[in-house]
Amino acid sequence: MSVKDAWKGKLQEIVAADLIDDDSTLTDAELAQFEQEKGIRIPDAYKEFLTEQCSFYVTEDYGFPMQETSDMTSDDGCEKLDLFYNREFITGSDSFRAQWGSSVLPIGENMGGDYVCIGVDEKHYGKIYFLYHEDEEREDGLYLIADSFEAFLLSFRNIGW
Repeated sequence: MSVKDAWKGKLQEIVAADLIDDDSTLTDAELAQFEQEKGIRIPDAYKEFLTEQCSFYVTEDYGFPMQETSDMTSDDGCEKLDLFYNREFITGSDSFRAQWGSSVLPIGENMGGDYVCIGVDEKHYGKIYFLYHEDEEREDGLYLIADSFEAFLLSFRNIGW
């Protein structure tokens, strides 16, 4: 099985089918225009996700392990993502960048107000981070989850929360 097939299979496992937030996806043209306007590059795997998967909530018991943890990380070293963005990736980018800077953009959020982000600058490019909005340890509040979007998706597991 290819990595692409594996992460698409993982999506089928984690999508809370009864909680699809939106039924539209972004087009290649919309993403290209967004990249040009913002002067960023979106990693290919995440672009593919945005053109194929609408916004959705994650099945309740699923979470992912953190590569870097903070005092705010749960005791088991895992965190939760409640909502994966689609159109919100573009529509919320300006307000996010005004508050948090331009090194990462949010790809989803948890109900606690924290974000899962993808790196879009040279230093962070393609890596997935957890942004604790109330973190006092690091100025940027970013903690590494995975080295790629594909690895992030594949890391989800039933934690039984």
